[in-house]
Parts: sequence; structure tokens; C-alpha cells
Amino acid sequence: MKNFVILFICFLFITGQAISAPVYNPYKTKYDNNNKVFANYQVTKVNGKYGIYDATEEKDVITPQYDSLKMLKEDGAIVSKAGKFGFIDYDNNVKIPFNYDYIYYLYDGRLGAVKDKKYGIIDYTGRNIVTPQYDYLYKVNSKYLGVIKNGKCGLVNYEGKEVLPFNYDHINKLTNNIDYILLARQGTKYGLLDNTPKEVVPAKYDKIRRLDSALYELKSGEKYGFAYLPTNTIVEPKYDRVYRYSERAVKVRKFDKFGLLNNQGDTILDTNYVSIQKVNDFLIGAKRYDKWAIVDFSGKQITEPIYNSLSDILKEGWRSDDFAEKEQEVEEEKQKLENDLKK
Repeated sequence: MKNFVILFICFLFITGQAISAPVYNPYKTKYDNNNKVFANYQVTKVNGKYGIYDATEEKDVITPQYDSLKMLKEDGAIVSKAGKFGFIDYDNNVKIPFNYDYIYYLYDGRLGAVKDKKYGIIDYTGRNIVTPQYDYLYKVNSKYLGVIKNGKCGLVNYEGKEVLPFNYDHINKLTNNIDYILLARQGTKYGLLDNTPKEVVPAKYDKIRRLDSALYELKSGEKYGFAYLPTNTIVEPKYDRVYRYSERAVKVRKFDKFGLLNNQGDTILDTNYVSIQKVNDFLIGAKRYDKWAIVDFSGKQITEPIYNSLSDILKEGWRSDDFAEKEQEVEEEKQKLENDLKK
């Protein structure tokens, strides 16, 4: 009798465990936390297969069944089966059949599609925008895709129209913060393209560096120049360094002496000064020997070299408050130039 009671209790325990145990326990699966589209959706991996789990509802949206899965915002997911890629919505409806060797996200509802080692463009519905024909295809910015054909790089827009010939070895954004200026390379030399796109700086420089949204440092060998894009000004490298001095001027150095040019490359101060410093947005402190003078941006001398230091100039009350109206004009001009660059 005692043995029967023990067996009966064990039976109830085992039965209770079986009844309460879930068929699928999400807390024991692997999550891809870098692959999220909603706060409550997660990519899960069970026995080598991928699906989507809703953490809020605590249930599968798509049971693990794919070899790979990449969610794309609210639109759906790129998935693969048996070495082929397609696209599904979150009801697991196949929007793009599994006909491609690889699919990857580009921008604005466009996908890169690879078939027989050639790259093309499709959208989420499977519409064939560009039949796979390129050797490679990648996002450049919000307007253009870089495409490689026969070892050379050109640009197409997101409707697949070729907008720049295949004259370059590589094209990409110069900096992630600027979408409308592109760096183009031919061999080991670099140039710049604007957003139309056209070449605004020829690809002949060893290095190009952004100083601000309109001004770019050009380097050839050990010498520096600059390009000011709003006026298509190029000052060829002949200085030991260039610096952005203000919105209207560029400071240049030869050996240990400094000069000042305007954005169009015209000389404001020749390279004979020990130091050049900003007094305000309209006046410049210039030290040639042991004394400082004040000049304006036309190069006109406002005072004789009578100050011992820049601090003495500032203490005397040369303030930009006296130039409020001019300051507004400068700001409006700067904004207009930046807007023109983005077109």
C-alpha cells in the first residue's frame, strides 16, 4: 500500500510537469538583439533555424524555420532556405520567391539582389528594377547607388538609371555626416562629386579632407591647398598647411609664417605674419613682428601695429555687437550657399 501511494504521487508530479511545460520555451532560445524592428519583436534561433518571437504577447510570430532571417522595419524580413533568398511579410506570406543567391537591404524600399554572381535591384514586392547585370552594387547615399562593371565604378539612381559613367575605381561618401558630397577615386588619386552628380574637384589629389560643409583640404605630396565648392574655387596645393579661419577666410602657412585668403583664393594677408587671430567676425588681429595691428577682410589696415597682444585688442572693446546687421547678412549668405550645395 505504501509503495502504491509513493508511485501515485510520482505519477501526479510527472503528469503535472508535462501539462505545465510549454512546447516552446523562448527563454531557452538564442536571440539576435542587433536584429530588431519593434521593441517587442525578436529574431530567435532554435535548432539552427530562425523565426520571429513577440516578447510582449509571448508567442511566435513566425516559428523558427529559416536558415537566416533579417527584419527590415515594419515591411518584412529577408529570409533564406536551402541556399536561396526571398522576402516575407510578418504573416509569413512570401512576397519575393526564393529565386536569388543573396538579397540585402539598400535604401528606401530597395533591395540588392544577386543571381549567378550578378547584382541588380528589386523592391519589397519583387518588382525587378534592374535585372542582375553588375559585378557589385552598394548604397552610396540617399540618391545614388555605386555599381561596379568590368572593374570600374559608376552611379545609378534608385530607379536604376545610370547617372555617372564608369570612370572611377571607387565612389562613396567622404564623411558619414555629409550626404551630398562624394569622394571619387581613380587609381590612388581622389576627387569630389556633387549631388547632381558631376565632378567638382578632379581626381588628382593624394588626400582630401573636409574642413566644413563648403571647404575641403586638398593634399598633393607634402603640400596643401583647398577647394571651396559654392564658387568652384580650387587653390592648388602649395602651402605647408591650410586651416578654416572663419566662414569667409582660410588661413595658410608657409614654413613658420601665416597668411589669409578669402574663399575665392584671393589674398587678404600675404604669408609674412607670425600670427593671425580672430578679433570678431569682421576684424582680424595680425602680428608681423612684435606688435599687433587690426585689419578687415579686404586686407585694409584699420589700426597701426600698436598692440602688445591680442588680449589688449579685445580689452579695448572691438566687439562683434557693433556689427550685428553685417553678421546677419553673413549668416544668410552662408545658409544660401549650403542650400545650393544640397540641391
